[in-house]
Amino acid sequence: MKKIVIIAMLILSLIILSSCETVNYVNDGNIVDNKLPEAENTVFAEVASEYMEKLVTANLYFAYKDQNLLAAETREIKVKSDEIPELSIIKELIAGPKQSNGNLVNLFSQEIKALNAVPLNDNKILAITFSEEFLNINNGNKEERQLVLDSIAATITDNYPYLGIQIFIKPEDENAYRLNSSFLFDEKGETLPPISRNDSNILTPRKSADKLIKAWINLDY
Repeated sequence: MKKIVIIAMLILSLIILSSCETVNYVNDGNIVDNKLPEAENTVFAEVASEYMEKLVTANLYFAYKDQNLLAAETREIKVKSDEIPELSIIKELIAGPKQSNGNLVNLFSQEIKALNAVPLNDNKILAITFSEEFLNINNGNKEERQLVLDSIAATITDNYPYLGIQIFIKPEDENAYRLNSSFLFDEKGETLPPISRNDSNILTPRKSADKLIKAWINLDY
């Protein structure tokens, strides 16, 4: 009788001990604990952001050499999940042309930041907000400043059907305001209206051919 009691107690002890052990599952040779690890929100946010990013193909318009002309560079642009493609495109425009393209010149200083882009008036106008460094662009050269505005308008309207671009300036710790006409003219005036596309200074194959002919005619022998 004592032997039966002892055996029963041993069996009961084994059952109790086995219930206290952590159960592990083997999956493809890796031991996986039955408890889920605590997830870090930052990791999931980064993964989600990576999967939500997309690529867009866009034409970016930069200055052509030292002339008052714009030429396009086609580029694939990664659009972040928290911004619209138009803003990503303008950021790439500010970053400048590829180093391999020696004919194109960046019109923007790297201190300038594109802060926001919002469609207005039933998607007819795109409002772009820049940091206040935008006001110092090209040291006040009015012709080059006009080319900067034209490059923005050409870049956006070449990729999206907007009729114009409204520029806003956002000083630090102040509200954003529309760009004033003094950016282009000496006297301070009204706010600049939305900028429309200006095809007259965009380099085309015909304009390139005309320049080659003129250069050939003007050759000194």
